[in-house]
Amino acid sequence: DLLEVALRTHKVDPIKVGFLAYGDWSLASRDVLTSLLTAIADNGTEETAVTILAQRFRTKPEEINDWEGFATRLATLPKLIRSRQMTGFYWAAVARTVAPKHVAELARAICAAHAERTDSWMVEFSDAKKLILELVELDPSSVWQALKSHLTSRAESLMFTIGFPRDVIDRVPPNEVVSWVAEDPQERGSIVAHLANKDFSNDETLASQVVGRFGNLKYVASSFFSNLIGGVFGGPASAHWERLSQQLIAVGKRTQLPKLGLWAEEAALSLHTMSENERQREDEEQLRSS
Repeated sequence: DLLEVALRTHKVDPIKVGFLAYGDWSLASRDVLTSLLTAIADNGTEETAVTILAQRFRTKPEEINDWEGFATRLATLPKLIRSRQMTGFYWAAVARTVAPKHVAELARAICAAHAERTDSWMVEFSDAKKLILELVELDPSSVWQALKSHLTSRAESLMFTIGFPRDVIDRVPPNEVVSWVAEDPQERGSIVAHLANKDFSNDETLASQVVGRFGNLKYVASSFFSNLIGGVFGGPASAHWERLSQQLIAVGKRTQLPKLGLWAEEAALSLHTMSENERQREDEEQLRSS
């Protein structure tokens, strides 16, 4: 009670507030601890509040439902979503307890935190990555609603896709994404190309569905091709391009989607040409160095 009064009536050094996380709060009553943690959070030191709450959940798991409102408040707070090291670990532990009932709120909060680009923080390289992948398994449609609100234009979406996990959109029902793309195929098809995995292993994947529906559109086709050849690879470039070419030849022979088949054939031919040109360059370099 004295701690709560001090927090609400004085300007307490955040570092000193942080020391409270090292205490054993397992014996405190829930009502008293609720008041104290609320005061800590209201003081702007939510990192300490989420740390203590996560530790409380470990020792008193039967109380988790009683803390739902406060836990959701902390779980959706941008500064905690973007936190690093142990604070990020404790945030994820608390967020996971409310995830089944609050998928939409958590997904919106994570996507918004990613869009802010504060301190170069990105979902891909944080504790939020595993959580949002869990959220999309719980309720893919709600996660898709949160995600697509940040894909309103090509410029915005290209910035948003940097550091955002590709696996998220691939776990959304493809028909929902395809219906969204159909409203503006040229613009949105290219957006999906930068968000989806390069997976054409069967006709049910998101990439296959979008190319199979809109692959005849030049910008969509070129966007998926650019995505396919992007990224880091090892070994000679000629071998890499030829390997991709052979993969697309197999896609063209297998698929039942005519537009995907045509795109795969044309892309395979382009990759084969790239491979031949690269092989010639590699041979010339080898001759010069010998």
